[in-house]
Amino acid sequence: MGSGCSKKDTTGPPPVVKGRPVASGTSRPSAGSLNKAERPVHAAAPAPHVTSGAAATAKGSSVTGGAAAPAAAAKAASVGGLPHGEMLAEMAEKGLEFFESDKLEAMQETASKLMSAIESIPLDDPTIAMFKEAYAGCYEVIQTVANLAIPPPGGQIVGAALVITAMIIKGALNVRACRELGLRINKLLPVAIKHRGAFERSGEAERHVMHDFFDCCQSAQDFIKGVLEQNFIIRTVTWGSTKDKLAILDEELAKVMDALNMTATLGTFSIVEAAAQENARVQRLIDEKGGADALAKDEAALQQLIENAKGMDGVALSMQRDTHSMIQQLQASLVGIVADGEQGVHQLIGQENLKVLWRDCFKHSEVVPWKTFFSVFPQRLQFIDPEEIQLIQAELKDKDERASFQLAVDADNDDNLSVDEVTRAFPANVGLLEQVRELKRKASRKGAHYALPPVPPKLFGRDSEVSKLAAFLSSPGGRVAMVYGPPGEGKLAVAITAMRRLYEEGTAKGGAWYVRMDGVTTREQLLARLVERLCKRPRPTDKEFGSSAALSARLSEMAELGTDVLVLIDDCEGLSAGPAAAGDERSVREELTEQLVVMLRDVPRMRVVLASREQLDVRTLSTALLETGGGQRALELPLGQLATDDAVALIRSVWAAGSRSDAEALVCTFGRTPLMLQIVAHVIADGRKTCDQALQCGGIHGLADEDYVTGEAFGRVSSSVLRSLQLLPTDVCSHLLRLAMVLPGHFDSSVLKEVFDIRPRPDGDKLLKQLHKYSVTSRDTSSRKDRYSVTAAVREAAKAVSRNRNQATALGVDLDNVSSGWVKFVALCARLARGDFEAYRSMPLRAYNAILESKPNLQAALRFA
Repeated sequence: MGSGCSKKDTTGPPPVVKGRPVASGTSRPSAGSLNKAERPVHAAAPAPHVTSGAAATAKGSSVTGGAAAPAAAAKAASVGGLPHGEMLAEMAEKGLEFFESDKLEAMQETASKLMSAIESIPLDDPTIAMFKEAYAGCYEVIQTVANLAIPPPGGQIVGAALVITAMIIKGALNVRACRELGLRINKLLPVAIKHRGAFERSGEAERHVMHDFFDCCQSAQDFIKGVLEQNFIIRTVTWGSTKDKLAILDEELAKVMDALNMTATLGTFSIVEAAAQENARVQRLIDEKGGADALAKDEAALQQLIENAKGMDGVALSMQRDTHSMIQQLQASLVGIVADGEQGVHQLIGQENLKVLWRDCFKHSEVVPWKTFFSVFPQRLQFIDPEEIQLIQAELKDKDERASFQLAVDADNDDNLSVDEVTRAFPANVGLLEQVRELKRKASRKGAHYALPPVPPKLFGRDSEVSKLAAFLSSPGGRVAMVYGPPGEGKLAVAITAMRRLYEEGTAKGGAWYVRMDGVTTREQLLARLVERLCKRPRPTDKEFGSSAALSARLSEMAELGTDVLVLIDDCEGLSAGPAAAGDERSVREELTEQLVVMLRDVPRMRVVLASREQLDVRTLSTALLETGGGQRALELPLGQLATDDAVALIRSVWAAGSRSDAEALVCTFGRTPLMLQIVAHVIADGRKTCDQALQCGGIHGLADEDYVTGEAFGRVSSSVLRSLQLLPTDVCSHLLRLAMVLPGHFDSSVLKEVFDIRPRPDGDKLLKQLHKYSVTSRDTSSRKDRYSVTAAVREAAKAVSRNRNQATALGVDLDNVSSGWVKFVALCARLARGDFEAYRSMPLRAYNAILESKPNLQAALRFA
């Protein structure tokens, strides 16, 4: 198997032969064995529906050789290092083994288990995203066939679906062309299902087409298997001939598609003709009674129609013989006759009442906005008890109830309702009230959209912040919160964890949206970014009014939905403080504030979280919220470094084999910033460095020099930090970088005088307050005098700058002055240490604490010396 994405199969999936997929080790039926005598014993009754959830929790499998439970498979995959794709391929191939028993229940259960396993894997995996797209059609076919419990060739179609599933998985992991071929074959399966009546008639033409269909599946399977078993070099060398084979297979697929459609049309012609004749005769009877509408409400006339319809040879009313139990069924038949009176897209809808509704209200439309649909449903339903209409209205009485219903039906998640979605949500013989209740109950999505980035499943030392933010956002009037702190402290992770908790609880049916402000420098860019990230799909920009009109339209849509909406805006500190547009006195930051006021006003149930390295001024937002009534002041949630115990726990969660003492040593060396600790822990856990080697590197920048992967990760962090520093005033940025390069531990304003010739008052105190405001330093207030330290991320970025003279000059840092600063710092450390040790002789307890506080600075001075 090429590229190592999936395990080479020594047995292979069961071959698809003419007529039936055969499990390995079983005998193959002859080409002429496609007949109704092969009907399974249990085929008369529909197979019980097995939901994905039930399959996911089942212990083991009732299928011979069936797939293991998804949770167990996922656990085995994570423990053994088995890639997701390999696990899925293995499950799909195992699922084929049950065909020796030909049990429809087993087909459905295996398909559901596979779907559950797929859904349990994170969506950010691009391989899984590709496979989900490919598998959706197969899964629908399998579920349809299993529920209908049709005889062969139904079982054979499901067999083909699962065989193709296995090769789609492998194709998606290896060669794009193979994946596309699998998808094309997959599109044939719904055609076979759609015309199953014709294929069950056992005619010679139908059997010939079905043989061609399965031969085509076999050829494609053999071709893809052959390509995937080549190594990368052979595959590259022979790709010319491979492309020619693909073209031939494409031609064969086109012929099979045409044949399937033609055969199905010919096979069903006589049935359609008989139904048309009966409908015409019944229609004459209906017209005599004053039309279908009047007839459906006249029970005596219905009884008479049943008597007159007896003995007909068609396929509709002639099936109904029990007068006492057929009134409701006759009403449904009348609705169907009325709906079938005109051609249109409504003919595709199976549920007769909805078919009539669509014909009357949306005659020429395949798709309608949900707002338009709810304006007529259920109040304009015909041929249905008024009490039932009232009960349906009660089920959809408020916007939250309608949102749950919409989430269950809107499979395309595009804010519109299509004929196809109605058809899938409402089968032909289902009761409307019962189905509306069922759809609300089993909505697969918690909200209209989820766009928040993935975060680690476990946050250390941030439980109180997450709980505080979640409680605020779920409280009445809690609409704006700001999470701020130095780089790498977990601002985004805290915000997303709290917002995801609310989304999973179903309290954000309007969706959870993510807007990143990196690179935004003008008002138009700001508006365009908001439109782009608050829409599921790109939408055109108004040529005259630009993005402003598009944003207003999108906000109106959110307001009309009437459900809670969560919006996370990240990288707010990157917004320029300069003019938002030519001739405009407002800055881009002020423009964001103004747009947020508009958003919160226009969408009353919107809640916004701002993530920033800098503490932003949210007073304007708080004032606007209070003026609207019912709103609270914006919540400001600062993040600092982790507590030592939490930092140690974080390292040991990644590096499980490490001791507590080793983890504590790493914390002392690399600081307590979560992002930095994760990088270090992964380097050690992956075996790229030992703990001792990491400690000897002297910091992340040293570790990055000797490890390419770490260097890449650190490079991204450093670049992000430096972009933020460039937004600071030039003098503040240069002072900060010099402090980060020279001072390894805590310092106060007196140290600035000794090392950098900065007067403590007012210059030194002013500088320290500015640096703390921009969240690039942390402050320790536990001692008599406030002490500061540069955050770990900034310090490491500064070390990288110190090795690039051109970059340092561009940022206003003279490296020669930095060197002289180091000399002054070493001299200061030596002088303070000498004083501390002399004081230890007379006041040991007091001096001991001073020695411990100065220890990091002294160690750095010794390393420099």
